[in-house]
Amino acid sequence: MYFHASVLFTSALIALGACAPLTRNTHSRRQSSEPAANAVYFASNDPAGNEIYALKVASDGTLQDGNTYVTGGAGGSLLVPGSSTELSERDGLSSSHSVIVSGDQLFVVNAGSATISMFNIDPNSPTDLALVGGPVSTQGDFPVSIAVSGSLNQVCVANSGANAGIACFYITAGGLVSVGATIPYELNQTNPPTDTLAGNQNQTRAHYTSVSFNSDSSALYTTVTFAAVPSKIPSEIVYYPVINGQVSATGSSLTMPSPGSAFAAVNLPDTNTALMVHSAYQSIFVGTDPNGGFTSILTNQTVAGSNATCWASYASDTNSVFITDSFVNRFTEVDRNTGALIENYAVNANGKLGMLDSVVFGGWVYAISPSSVGGNTTASVSVLDISGGSGSGRVVQDFTPSGLGVRATIQGIAAHS
Repeated sequence: MYFHASVLFTSALIALGACAPLTRNTHSRRQSSEPAANAVYFASNDPAGNEIYALKVASDGTLQDGNTYVTGGAGGSLLVPGSSTELSERDGLSSSHSVIVSGDQLFVVNAGSATISMFNIDPNSPTDLALVGGPVSTQGDFPVSIAVSGSLNQVCVANSGANAGIACFYITAGGLVSVGATIPYELNQTNPPTDTLAGNQNQTRAHYTSVSFNSDSSALYTTVTFAAVPSKIPSEIVYYPVINGQVSATGSSLTMPSPGSAFAAVNLPDTNTALMVHSAYQSIFVGTDPNGGFTSILTNQTVAGSNATCWASYASDTNSVFITDSFVNRFTEVDRNTGALIENYAVNANGKLGMLDSVVFGGWVYAISPSSVGGNTTASVSVLDISGGSGSGRVVQDFTPSGLGVRATIQGIAAHS
């Protein structure tokens, strides 16, 4: 169950022009304030058998081939609106955080088999993974996003199919153990779910796009997007307080100020604020109260040329946020305090339409690029070097692992250090 919170907010939309091309010969490296990644991971999301790709990271931040591991479950993709059989080719899960690393453990959803897999990471050889306990049922249909709390020692998963809701699990040495019953949320969905971001759809159909704990794990929050066409129903943030070490089954919601899709949320360090990425705006700042509940939308920002801004990662080195767009092939850096554009960094080498999920570690941003519809280009991971400081990033690599082939549905990205 949930109830709607009454919210007052001020919208400040600022249109910003496109930036000049990146000048690469002015870049100088600074010492990173955080350790560099020593492995980067993503999921194949293959319906015939999901796999984790564990890539090596060189000293210059670029990627190299590593190892591949079966998850024991199946990948999955959303249905194209109006079809009961045709699956989305590019962004199969339409979500963020489908792969996540916490300490020396990796978690991945298997949407097609409604399970979650847990791996132990060898800290001395982080491309060596070991499956723990086998895949575990997510107590719902079509899991798409994962949140991990180290202080609670729990993982929570958002199920976005016909049997929708949030399920949480204790992390144990033997694998994942259910905390209790699923927290239900009516999405009015199908199995597999129908994509809510395109096409002529049922106006009441909805989809989870992310689930996260806030900075101190005092609350869990989700983003829910409704059918974008033709209904124009605004997205919601639904948050649940953590009481006595468990996520409450009763939550509250905040309605976003515009139709469109709310996607990834980034907790901003040393504040009670999260930056929410929204397809109708480049970024939206959402204020939180001391108990973790969202209470207000502080400001909106738009950046010229954006199309489907859905993923974001905070970089401590630059004290800024990097946003990716599934239909614009670039990294966009925005100010963490205002959401204003700092710089765009075009990825011109791979001929892709755009990028999906991203992760930042030790002076580099890594983002997955799905293969084009029809398989004209292969999936890859693009690397942005930000070690020169804010506004000075440069694209240094577009890497396709050996054996990946043409897979349009790769999903999620995480890193280990």
